Amino acid sequence: IAVLFIDLSKTKEINDHLVQKDPANVVWQSDRAQLLVRLGELLRERGDLPGALASHLAARELLGRLAQADPSNTVWPYELALAHSRTAEVQREARDLPSALASHRAALQVLRVLVKTVPDNVNLQRDLAMTLASLGVIGLRLDGGEPARQHLLEGRDIIERLVRQSPGDA
Repeated sequence: IAVLFIDLSKTKEINDHLVQKDPANVVWQSDRAQLLVRLGELLRERGDLPGALASHLAARELLGRLAQADPSNTVWPYELALAHSRTAEVQREARDLPSALASHRAALQVLRVLVKTVPDNVNLQRDLAMTLASLGVIGLRLDGGEPARQHLLEGRDIIERLVRQSPGDA
């Protein structure tokens, strides 16, 4: 893991230099976001939750800008939703449940828009269901209210529908 961390850090330095030379280059910006995500996951695996959180927050901010810059592109909003979810998982591990709940809500908001845009995408449906489940579980831990229960039920309904549509993939 240490070698991978060093290699990833060097790659990030090179990418940072390229982005500084041409900040409008969306390919380099996207590469930078992916590097930040990988670095965040690596830091999380190493137990560096503050470092992981900082990396995921930076990726989330960058992906948010990319998504806003090109609303017709569905890849960046999807990556943004994943970045919100990864941020939420780090926050949950750090026992910051209110922040984790807020990050999952942000992921949910993006995923709902994407599912309306691409309603037949099973992966988006699955991710929506998993985000709803995460919201439900964290909501139950925080206050146990009706919104948490509704998130869990909605997520379950989506999974049941996906299983009915394609039982071989269940």
